Amino acid sequence: MSEIMSKSAKTKKLFELLDELESVVNTSSRLPLSDKGVIDVALTEDLLKDIRLAIPREMHEAAWLVGEKNRITHEAEEEYNKVIKSANDEAEHMIENKVITKEAQKRAKVLIAEAEKNSTFMKLKCYEHIDKMLYDLQNSINSTETSYIEPMRDYMLSSFREMQDRIGENRNQMRALAKQINQPEIDKDK
Repeated sequence: MSEIMSKSAKTKKLFELLDELESVVNTSSRLPLSDKGVIDVALTEDLLKDIRLAIPREMHEAAWLVGEKNRITHEAEEEYNKVIKSANDEAEHMIENKVITKEAQKRAKVLIAEAEKNSTFMKLKCYEHIDKMLYDLQNSINSTETSYIEPMRDYMLSSFREMQDRIGENRNQMRALAKQINQPEIDKDK
């Protein structure tokens, strides 16, 4: 209860001091042709000092709280602005990267299509070249067959016929010799 009384007394004292300051200002001598006045500086300074002392602690705390609120609000606004700027920068970066990625993907598709087209062309050229080489080999084999194999076959057949004929002659000669010795005749089919 005494605290409430002391607050009330301080508030009353504060208003009394403010009234006294107002009286000093109102009763001050005025300079001619001006709204300015002459006051007792020492008296005014004493009144201001007493006013400061009469201000309740809660008002000082309230002033401090207002200052803290303003400081915190300012810091929060700065942090908010930083976050918004960072988010905008990140969004721009992502948009740029998305555009770059899309362009890269488009270019990659074009390059892949060109590579596949070139690959198909190269395969066809390779197949054509291999086909030509096989065709040339086929012709070479046919030519070799005509030039060498057929004459060799003919020669071999001729040689085998000659051998068969000589063997037949040799057998006939052997039989004839055997008859001369008076030996029994050797069976022709053996």
